[in-house]
This record gives sequence, C-alpha cells and structure tokens, in this order.
Amino acid sequence: MASAWFLSILFSVPIIFLYNIAVPETAPELGVQCWISFPEQWHWKLYMTLVSTSLFFIPAVIIATCYAVIVATIWRKGQTMVTPKVTQSLLPRGR
Repeated sequence: MASAWFLSILFSVPIIFLYNIAVPETAPELGVQCWISFPEQWHWKLYMTLVSTSLFFIPAVIIATCYAVIVATIWRKGQTMVTPKVTQSLLPRGR
C-alpha cells in the first residue's frame, strides 16, 4: 500500500512545475485558470504520450497480465482434475 502512495506522489510531482495560473489568451472572459504552456509543439506531444502511457497503457498491460495468469492457473488446475467415474451407486434410482 505504501508503494501505491509513493508512486502516486511521484507521478504527481511534474504537475507542480508544469501548471501555472493564468488568464487564457484565447478566451480572457473565462478568467483565471490552471494552464500548461509549452514553448514547442513536440513538448505537448511528449507530455501527452507520457500521460497516456502511464495512465492507460501500463495499467492495461498489468491488468491483461493478471488476467492471463488467472486464466492459465485455472486452465492448469482444470487439466489436473480427474473426472469422476460413473458407477451404479452414483446414478439416481427410479421409484
């Protein structure tokens, strides 16, 4: 549980340095807002790539891996199980 808190704090640190409070130039009627302003277009692409990777792709791979392990475990346990042999004592008796 401590690792989850540590990772969430670690991934939140860039927000402190990237966001700033400003009035948007394109819509000053909206007032003061939090903005990210990058000097180059490739900075924005890099930021969005890192955000999408850390928020979508990495968790998706972890979840898919967990499901694959669960399915493989169930499959392997199912292969080792022996089906019961049908005997006269297991068959229902008619009245």
